[in-house]
Formats: sequence, C-alpha cells, structure tokens
Amino acid sequence: MSNPQTVTLKKPIKAHGEDVSVLTFRELTAADYARHGFPLTLVGDGSKQINVPAVVGLISSSAGVPPSSVEQMTGADFTECLGVVMSFFE
Repeated sequence: MSNPQTVTLKKPIKAHGEDVSVLTFRELTAADYARHGFPLTLVGDGSKQINVPAVVGLISSSAGVPPSSVEQMTGADFTECLGVVMSFFE
C-alpha cells in the first residue's frame, strides 16, 4: 500500500500546538516496528492481544503526531486508527 490513508477524527486532538481533526497516515516501515514493536502479541492460548503501547507509537510515527496527542483520542477514534495500522499488513 503506497497511498496515504486519512482518518477524520470525531473529536479533534491537540498536536504541535494546534487542533487536529484529520490524520494522514504514511505506510509503516521496518524502522517503525523496530522502534515501537509489533501491534499484536500472541498469548499462551494462541489468541492475539493488542499491544496498545506499540499501536500508540505506530500511529504517532505514521501520522506524524506526538504520542501524547494519540493518547488524547476517543476510543472510537483510536480504534479507527488501529484499523489503519492493521491494514498495512494486508
């Protein structure tokens, strides 16, 4: 996937001193995963668990906003951005 993806947030966040209501995501790189980790973790029973700190870092890197801005997101906005991060694996 080479085209950037955008997410319109239901509730704006503060990033770089400004209100931000649209995030544009670039494709993730190996360096992003090396820095932040993988978004899913396998647990003992074979199920998968979301690695929330890694997802925060990956959203931050991909969308170009600080992690503290990602942490301001509503649950619905975070879930939509998680979907974008996971779409890079398709």
